[in-house]
Amino acid sequence: VVSVTLDFGGRTMYQMVMEQLGLETLPVLDQLAEQVREFKEQVSDQPQDLSGQQTDGEGQQNTPGGGLSAGETHEIIFACDGQRIPVSTDGTKTTGELLAAAGIVLNELDRLTVAEDRVPDPMSTVQVLRVTQREVVLEEELPFEVEVEYSPLISEGEQRTVREGESGLASVTDLETRENGRLVATQQVSSQVLQQPVSELRIEGDPDAAASTVDFLSDVELVDGVPKSYQWVLEDATCTAYNFDEGCYGASGMYLVQGFVATDPEVIPYGTLMYIADPEGFTYGWAVAADTGTAIAQGIIDIDCFFDSYDESCYFGRKYLDVYVVKQLTQQELEQFMAHEGMFRQRVPE
Repeated sequence: VVSVTLDFGGRTMYQMVMEQLGLETLPVLDQLAEQVREFKEQVSDQPQDLSGQQTDGEGQQNTPGGGLSAGETHEIIFACDGQRIPVSTDGTKTTGELLAAAGIVLNELDRLTVAEDRVPDPMSTVQVLRVTQREVVLEEELPFEVEVEYSPLISEGEQRTVREGESGLASVTDLETRENGRLVATQQVSSQVLQQPVSELRIEGDPDAAASTVDFLSDVELVDGVPKSYQWVLEDATCTAYNFDEGCYGASGMYLVQGFVATDPEVIPYGTLMYIADPEGFTYGWAVAADTGTAIAQGIIDIDCFFDSYDESCYFGRKYLDVYVVKQLTQQELEQFMAHEGMFRQRVPE
């Protein structure tokens, strides 16, 4: 077997061997050797890049458009509005240019799966996503909270619900975003409360707790369950519970809360701070004269104790307790308390 692919100074090994032997070479083999030399010269004139692919003189691959030869074209498919629209390209045009060639118009929110300034891959499919947005108004339930207050009205550790909770209602506006009819995002843009929730109130039995909720009013120290200083005391006074619907006002003009009591204003003026308790047992706690009761109006010295809920007023019923008259609250003290409790107006003496 004689090699014709090795070149030594323009001659093949076959030619060198035949010359050494003094023999003539065969014309067919000479022609084949010449073709091999021409092919090698042609290949050596083309520079190579690091990947082993042939490049032009500027280092660029000779296959523009993702492997296409000069003059070669392929199709890009646009999937739009339920159709597949083919567009021919030489591999140099951007998605935006091909989109215009396809006659496809994008709306303000529409988007493409390949950016308009990018050149799509050969034979690829570009999705045209029709984007729509709309506002949807819904009604949403607002959950209520549960409040627990300690009370001497029931047995220790026992818990009872004295006011049922009520869910609130809100109007919520959501912005829905859809792509080709498919929901892809929801964003809340506004919310308006139509009805405030009402918290559920539970009481838990605690013999050491006070029934009143106004204990923060006084800085008077208690010693053995009795105010350290007071003006006078009404012993074994008849104390009767009462309750009205939420939002009621006493005869003083003050908004009634648990801890406000009805008295005879000729004996105990409106705005008087008292402490009501049985030193050996039940404690109603700090109280403020804010209302007038029927029995008191008839000249009977009695104390009616307001409760926020009907159930609590029933648990209290009627008790005989000592009433310690401590002092007349100032206008500033009453206003501070009313601001704290959300009372709207008052008519108490200066």
